[in-house]
Formats: sequence, C-alpha cells, structure tokens
Amino acid sequence: MKNRLYPSLVMLGLATLVPRLATAQEVEPELTLGVNSLGSAGTEISTGANSGDKATGVVDFSDTSLLLRGRIQLYSGIRGGSVVGLQFPDADSELGAVFFHQAHVFLEGQHFNLKIGRSRLQSSVVEFPTVRDDDMLSYTDAQSPVSSGTTTEDHQYGNVLELTGILATKYFLSAHAEHMFLTPGDKASEDFTLNSFGSTLSYRNIPARIDSGRVREVGTAFNYYNARGDGLPGIWNAMFGGSVNVVPDPIHLIDIRLQGIYNNGGDNDFLSDAKSTFRAQSIRGAMALRYLYSKGMLPTMQLAVTGGLARYFHDGGARSWSTAANGFYSLGANFDVGAQYQVRRDSARLRNALGTPEFEHKIQAVLRFGFEFAINPLPKRDSILNTEHQYIP
Repeated sequence: MKNRLYPSLVMLGLATLVPRLATAQEVEPELTLGVNSLGSAGTEISTGANSGDKATGVVDFSDTSLLLRGRIQLYSGIRGGSVVGLQFPDADSELGAVFFHQAHVFLEGQHFNLKIGRSRLQSSVVEFPTVRDDDMLSYTDAQSPVSSGTTTEDHQYGNVLELTGILATKYFLSAHAEHMFLTPGDKASEDFTLNSFGSTLSYRNIPARIDSGRVREVGTAFNYYNARGDGLPGIWNAMFGGSVNVVPDPIHLIDIRLQGIYNNGGDNDFLSDAKSTFRAQSIRGAMALRYLYSKGMLPTMQLAVTGGLARYFHDGGARSWSTAANGFYSLGANFDVGAQYQVRRDSARLRNALGTPEFEHKIQAVLRFGFEFAINPLPKRDSILNTEHQYIP
C-alpha cells in the first residue's frame, strides 16, 4: 500500500508545482519610460566686488532627463528590477554632453528596499521647492569632501549600496555604503572603492494625508567619509530636518521646511579653493516657506521662498547666503510654466577662495513637461519621476 501511495503523492506534488513554475515564467515584466523636460531662459548678473558688473543671457536645459525602468513580480510578493537614466548636466560641469545619473538594480517588498548601483546620494533629508535641485546645493546638501572641483553632480550622485527597512508605511531606517567619485567620468568607471558610509532615520506621512496632517516629514542622517588617501582624518557630518503644514488645507496649503547640516571638517582651517570648502568645519542650513493652491485635488499654483546660509568656523568665519523666490502655474497635465529669481552673496574670504563675485543674481523663466508611460503595469507603488527633483515637493 505504501509503495503505491508514495508515487501518487509525488505525482500530485509535481502537478501542483508545474503550473506555479509556468505561471512565474510567463509573468511579463513592467516597462516604464519617463521623461522630465526642463527648459529655462533668463539672465545672470554679477555685481559688487570681483564682479566686473556684467550680465549674461542664458538658455539652460540642464537636469532634463530620460528614465527607463523594468520591474517584474517575484516570489513571496516582492518585486525586482532596474533603472537606467540619462541626464543633461550643467554647462560648466566636466561630464560631457550627457551623464548616466541612474544605473541600478533593486529589490522591493512591503517592508524593505534594496538598491545597488548608480543613484542619488544620501546628502539631504528634505527636498526644497527650487527649479533645479542644485540651485541651493551649497546649503541644502552635504558637500562631498572627495570632490575635486565645482561639478555639482559630485555631491549628488555616486555608486551606492543601500538597504532601507520600512515600518507601518511611515518609518524608514536605511544604511548605505557609497563610492563618491572625484568627478563622474574622470576615472569613475575604473575605481569603485567605497569611501562613504552612513544611515538615515525618517518619518514620512502617507501621501493620502500629507497635506491634511500637521507633520509632513522629519528625518536625521549621519555620513562618514574616508578621505585618508589625501592625508586627512575621517570626515563626518550630521543633519536634521523636516517639514510641517502651517495651514493643513487641501486647497490652500502653506508649509514650512527646515534643514541643518554640521560638518566636523578634516583639520582644514584655510580656504584656498572649492575642495577646501567641502572639507572645512562648517554649518549650513536652508529654510523654505511654500503656498500651494490645488484645484480638483491637483496642484495648480505654487509660490515659494527658500533661503540658505553657510558658515565656516575658521579662516575668519567666511560665510555665504542665498535666497530664491519662485512661482509655478499648471497649464495642464504635467505641463507647468514658472519663474525664479535668486541672489547669492559670498564674504570676502570665500570670494578669494572660489573666485566668485560678491553678488550673483539669476533670473529665469521656466517651462517644464514630464510624463511616464508603462507597458504591462504592475500595481503602482511610486512614479518613476520620483527619482528626479520635484520643485513641487
């Protein structure tokens, strides 16, 4: 009896398993294409000491990006995939015409995210409502002490290994190891040595309640950088920030966001160039006040003011500040028109180190269009455009 029963159980098990395997093999991956187009035209004006009082007309399409994501449903309810993204960098960067700012593989589940490859660094905990994410970079992001110059992408992108735990859909604890390169494209593909380590703890209100609740988000982060190859001790920074709704109204929303970053420095007391400012003991911070008008639950108009301050503890207490005011109006689905005015002032010691004028004014009119298109879409978790900077955060 037993000899007859065992073959029957084996055949029954195989009959159950084969359809499951066939179903898994027949699952078609989701393919998503995303485009974030940003064009601006305006003028840049230098005034005061070291300026020459000159004005220059500028047409800028930097930060325009093309994104491609593939995802597939795996066993145990998790999903895997990859993202590849191209971006047009700033005109004065050393990256060439285009830059691969995203090139990573990921796993995502209900309680975790794992990411390996090229992506955004953990250089801030709050997003600010500026046209481009590098408009206030000196105040809103931790500065990379291994950067070799003024290319802003040095402080924004790198090769990352990042694991994030998710609790109750609101609490996020992540640990990361990163390779921050001197300049992407300059031997960036030849050396992937990890030189930055850190963690981030944050709370983010769920999207359905983020405009009606009081607290939108709050977070803190710590980063350690290994710059010993340049004869410097380890450099670290700590940051804390958050945003709250002053008027939590779904139609007329007013929020305020604040972030501060302390950098312990690496025994670098003299400011001589851009690199020395990244390695000096400093404190930098930013604050923004934003009004958002929504019609039919869709963002229609935004007005915002963002201010930033950076102060260096040595070399005469060099400092810098900047203010940016902007407004955007939606002309339709994912198409916005806007304008921004920004002014920046550097102290005398900082001007000597960076070669910048005393005052820099930047006025720009902006057109922005973004869209995404998915084939075989899986249940949606987030938009691929969320990997890019959101001037309506």
